[in-house]
Amino acid sequence: LVHGIALAYESSGQYDKAIANFQILQGEPGFVSSAYFGLARSQEALGRIDEARENYKQVESAEETPSSLRQFIDYKLTTI
Repeated sequence: LVHGIALAYESSGQYDKAIANFQILQGEPGFVSSAYFGLARSQEALGRIDEARENYKQVESAEETPSSLRQFIDYKLTTI
């Protein structure tokens, strides 16, 4: 439920509320990479690039992150 709420806030441009909800998910099994990815996207949208970069790195290192997403994160880290 929290994941859906976070995504809804993000898609509506309410990035601070999205960040608060993604932070709740950070310690939840099965949601770690999704939480950090959502945090990074929302922080990037707010211009908080250093924080976004750190969270993209967390996505990259999360065990549950699929290889295709890791490749995207590698690209993202070179472009922000």
